[in-house]
Amino acid sequence: MVLFLFAAFATSRIIELKPTLEHFIAPFYNRSDFSMAMVFAAVPIAALSYIGFDAVSTLNEEAKGGGETVSRATMMLLMLVTVLFVGQVYLAAVFVPLGTVYQGAAADTAFYTLSAEIVGAWFLPVITLTSGIIALMANTLVSQATTARVLFSMSRDKRLPAYLSRISARTNVPANAIVTVALVSFVVAFAGAGYLDVMVTLVTFGALTAYILLHVSVMIYFRKIGQAQLFSHGVSPVLGVLLLSYALWSTNVHAKVLGAAWMLGGLLIAWVMRRRGAPSLTWTD
Repeated sequence: MVLFLFAAFATSRIIELKPTLEHFIAPFYNRSDFSMAMVFAAVPIAALSYIGFDAVSTLNEEAKGGGETVSRATMMLLMLVTVLFVGQVYLAAVFVPLGTVYQGAAADTAFYTLSAEIVGAWFLPVITLTSGIIALMANTLVSQATTARVLFSMSRDKRLPAYLSRISARTNVPANAIVTVALVSFVVAFAGAGYLDVMVTLVTFGALTAYILLHVSVMIYFRKIGQAQLFSHGVSPVLGVLLLSYALWSTNVHAKVLGAAWMLGGLLIAWVMRRRGAPSLTWTD
């Protein structure tokens, strides 16, 4: 509803200000300001924005129709968030050269300042409160639930300690995994309260690493089963790996160090579990 109000008011204000064709094209290409360096510099931000759309894949076992249904739902979510993200940013980018108050606004509060100029001063607390509620409630709940589901699945398949796969007899949910995720999240949030930029890039680091490994897995998997297609399972994943690798390299150096340490911790746990008799991974798992 909040985004709908912003889009409606932004469209109305843009029409009132009588923009030229150049104003409509500029958000996609502006000859005087365009550079590939700026495009690639924005890749980590774009990656961070899209993190989470694939969370529905953790419900693969519970969904009616299994993987096929989840695949369709994932693509539908991807298209939906793309329309929402691109739509609001496009309207904002068209309005920026025409606006007045926005000029010179701080980067971290620019969209809020712009929204207040487009809709009105009353809209600023509305969009701020809405963003806070989404970030603190909706995103947190979804993130905790999906992460706990992944930990439960890995523990059940003997990739992580059995403690995480225990189901509560009263609530019939993986309570140990949920509590563990909540505790780790609390510790990380408390320790990183003064290092928000590092925390953000750390999350980006983890997501980009996972997406790179996913692309590699696609290439290997379809070659293993003999169904590889040149573009879908060759060219496309390679391009994805190159683009994501550049974005990964562009992240904050502290996030790289923390991310690498986190990965080493995961590899150590995997090694310990393997020593304890955890089964080897196969393409049918």
